[in-house]
Amino acid sequence: MHDDFWKMILCKPDRFSASLTLFNKLLIKYLKNNIYVDEGEIKMLNFISKYSIPYLTFALIVSLICGCKFINPIVPGYPSLQKYIFSFEDDMEGWTSSGVDLDDPPVEWSVELSKDMAADGNTSAKFYLDNVNDAGKIWIERAFYVKPHSFYEVKVEYDFASSDWGDFNLFRIITGVLPERPESRESLVYQDDTGNDAEPESGYVWLNKSYDFTIKSDYDGEVYVIIGVWGTWETSRTYYVDNINITLNEVKGDTAYDLQGVWEVSDIGFDNSVVRTYQITIEQTGSSVKFIRDGETISTGIISGETLVCGDWNGYGISKIYIDDETSMHSEVPQNEFLNRLDFKKLQ
Repeated sequence: MHDDFWKMILCKPDRFSASLTLFNKLLIKYLKNNIYVDEGEIKMLNFISKYSIPYLTFALIVSLICGCKFINPIVPGYPSLQKYIFSFEDDMEGWTSSGVDLDDPPVEWSVELSKDMAADGNTSAKFYLDNVNDAGKIWIERAFYVKPHSFYEVKVEYDFASSDWGDFNLFRIITGVLPERPESRESLVYQDDTGNDAEPESGYVWLNKSYDFTIKSDYDGEVYVIIGVWGTWETSRTYYVDNINITLNEVKGDTAYDLQGVWEVSDIGFDNSVVRTYQITIEQTGSSVKFIRDGETISTGIISGETLVCGDWNGYGISKIYIDDETSMHSEVPQNEFLNRLDFKKLQ
């Protein structure tokens, strides 16, 4: 092969790592199709066959090429700070549309480029949903590539045009950052309503929407940003999205605090009463921590300054725990309608 190709691989270890990740995926797929269990013994089916070497050779070549050129189509490597702007002037710029709950009865919907109106330039993304089933959810999504197994603070900001006025029959906005492509209503992230805070029959009003997230990337380093609407009333609606700004900032860890030990966690209600208490164990390695309850890991995190950054603590929708000192912590407000915060007290 050409010398420049090998220089690209050898001089870009992050890209070579991406190649190995892709090859690993292809190898796992191959092994799944050739491994079975017989009376408790693991056996291989046709592992060495006339097709094995050609397949694995092909997988390696594809992985090297794709890993170096296409695994990260946005930026080479994994810079700690990434910023992107999308204005839809020429095409969808890598965003694709999707939806769920679009049947029973069938729902007409679309996401397409439009010159009807724009907040930046001449074109925007037009969302149309004829919500005849009172449940449709449509969105656009785009993959971004970051360092695997790392925490990131992500800001999603965009202009949203809505003609919905008043407080009744409003749809809801969908915006989130996920470690995997969403495939169900449960994996979506719901935000505020689509009201434009304008006078009745004012027409479309451009609103600035801004949301902050903390996420931990998976082994492949893919994170998905989603933007859309959830139809909560049986009517047809049209919205426009433009000037999307995405910022991904890697959370850097430090070891200023020693949090290892047994902790008592108190769920605090909105009246500041204790709803329940339970014990967890924190295992710490450098700036990385692991939360363990009843022998199972319920979350992981990284210490950054006076904050313990988590992906989603115990399914509560908590991404940040604030460190008071090495014996006391408290959480941000969880995404839970019954709780105000969590308090952490070190027992030993």
